[in-house]
Amino acid sequence: MVFEFGQYTVDVDVARTREFYRNARRIDQDCHCDGCRNYVKAVDTFPENVLTIFSDLGIDPKKTPEMWVNDPDHHGLLLYHGFYHLCGTILSGVSAYQPQWDYQFTFHITQKFYLSFEERCDLLEAGFPLPAIQMELDAEIPWVLEKSIQDISFDWR
Repeated sequence: MVFEFGQYTVDVDVARTREFYRNARRIDQDCHCDGCRNYVKAVDTFPENVLTIFSDLGIDPKKTPEMWVNDPDHHGLLLYHGFYHLCGTILSGVSAYQPQWDYQFTFHITQKFYLSFEERCDLLEAGFPLPAIQMELDAEIPWVLEKSIQDISFDWR
């Protein structure tokens, strides 16, 4: 199925992507840091249009191969960056991978959620269906764990 996101046109095999994510593990099953635990719980607070994009592409947003968080801002938000893999190809648009990150290659879903796509796939999961592309996510996400945001642990063990 062909999708357009700003400058990007991507062709995604939604059925094969969805099948992979159905059996994938949630990020917090392999990483126990507060950032990943918070991300999985915060997915339930994502705006409907963000969740619709994930669903339309066949992605379970709680099952990312990689997600990391930067320091919180003064409003209880954390800047997250991570990526997801899709079975598909980029038909048009500049691959987001650049020697230095450049936000001109992002598609703004909301004021706090940005997507970009790249042909290079980092940490491609064993058995992921090919051809594969990577969808990058940058988002400001609220702190939803009961633990105080000042006590965040980034220890993944």
